Amino acid sequence: MGKHVDALEKQIAEEYRLNEEHADAADKARDEYQAAVAAGDMGAASNCRAEAERLDALARQHGDRIDALEAQRPEAERKDNGPAFRQAVKVMEQELQEEADTHAELAELVGKLADLRKRLDEVHASAGAACRKAFQAADAAHEPRPEVDRDRMAATADMDALMRTVRELMNVAGHQSQQVMNTRDKARAA
Repeated sequence: MGKHVDALEKQIAEEYRLNEEHADAADKARDEYQAAVAAGDMGAASNCRAEAERLDALARQHGDRIDALEAQRPEAERKDNGPAFRQAVKVMEQELQEEADTHAELAELVGKLADLRKRLDEVHASAGAACRKAFQAADAAHEPRPEVDRDRMAATADMDALMRTVRELMNVAGHQSQQVMNTRDKARAA
């Protein structure tokens, strides 16, 4: 535990000890009362009865004190565990920010990839149109069609790598939405 809970536990243990001590003394005083009544000593019986009532009252007071101390337990636990809680929240917020930043970075890269893909479509269309015009011009001039060397694109057109990247992006998107749903479910459950 922590120092606040430990101190509270010591106080509670002391109150339990005093409660039991007074309860035992009250039982002893009641036994003495019975013995005095049996012996016919009414003065001693009266004194024993008063002592038993006094000790019962003290035992009840210690019981009430135990209840009051137990009511302080959440506050003592809050004091002991508060710093660890605040540190855990700080770390959580930092990690969540790092996660959000990383997802934003990935989203930015995906956006750039989409823009690049759009530009690539435009370049492919433009290159195809240029090839058609060159072929038409060659045909009109009765010249051989020019050679088209698109082999240099093979180095960047690794379809397996592209498919792996697509799968990874789908996994990231699925994982991200699962994380959001899990976090919302945990927040609702708490």
